[in-house]
Amino acid sequence: MNLVDILENRMTELFEGKRLKTPFPFKKLAKQATREMKRNAQQTGDAAIAPSLYTILINPTDDAVIAPIYQQVTDELVDFLTHEARNAGLTVAVSPMVRFIADGNVRQGKLEVIAEVVESEILEEVRLEEAKYTEAHMRAAGSAPVPRQQKSQVAMPDQRQSARPASPQPSAQQQVVPQVPQQNKPSVQQNAPSGFTAGEAPVQVPITTSGMPAQPQKPVQTPDQPENYVCEFVDTTNPNRVLRITKDVAVIGRESTMADIVLQDTNVSRRHAEVTHDLTGWHIRDLGSTNGTRVNGSRVQGIYDLRSGDIVQCGLIKLAFREL
Repeated sequence: MNLVDILENRMTELFEGKRLKTPFPFKKLAKQATREMKRNAQQTGDAAIAPSLYTILINPTDDAVIAPIYQQVTDELVDFLTHEARNAGLTVAVSPMVRFIADGNVRQGKLEVIAEVVESEILEEVRLEEAKYTEAHMRAAGSAPVPRQQKSQVAMPDQRQSARPASPQPSAQQQVVPQVPQQNKPSVQQNAPSGFTAGEAPVQVPITTSGMPAQPQKPVQTPDQPENYVCEFVDTTNPNRVLRITKDVAVIGRESTMADIVLQDTNVSRRHAEVTHDLTGWHIRDLGSTNGTRVNGSRVQGIYDLRSGDIVQCGLIKLAFREL
């Protein structure tokens, strides 16, 4: 009996022992995880390093079924992937981590596996996050299963918990400068934007009673209003990935329909953080994202004043801030 069959049998026994129905074939999960492991192994010298983080996207209903035995399920998968990596001739630098993320875009009974080689400090942060989740379920033992937090529900801001309220408004001490009228705002510009995209809401042109487009009114420029401001975010792992911002408000997120700056990382929320500019300079605030926003390793609370050289982390992506 091979490792895949052994895993399938163990999972069946585990779920049946808790009088639960397996949400999907774990044999399918094992094969997909092994395929992604080999595909995303990182070559370092003569060694091929196995991925250290495996994110499994599943339907929220399936995720709720797994929740009561979450730790046992992930432990079995970690053991399986460790042995499978060694059998494939890959170097297991650290014990791999497996996590399930509920995604409303995944159909019930289906799944998607993402395998990544991540830095040890980031992996430790994800481990702590998962430990808190597991501990919460242990405290709730004997009660109805708590639905696992969702990462891809259409909630504003995007949270793992689909019913979570929208992002709180900043307090009086955190008020940001209102946006410049849309027609006067330059768009986000990109230089070699591999891994980044940008989105801009369409500008509606008013129509007069004669049916002709109305002449747009020229915004009033006050003496205190900044005229020229530019900043850049540079991917620390690839200096050729540069994102330039020339507008007073820009949202960082995972989807172009909800954000101006799009980071292709499943750990980034749809609306993750907001970068603003006023007379005092550039600022960033977290929009209630799942994994939080960090600057120079510290989690952002409220509004943080950015300075050139600051390292902004959203999800697993680290960006060097630079004011021009």
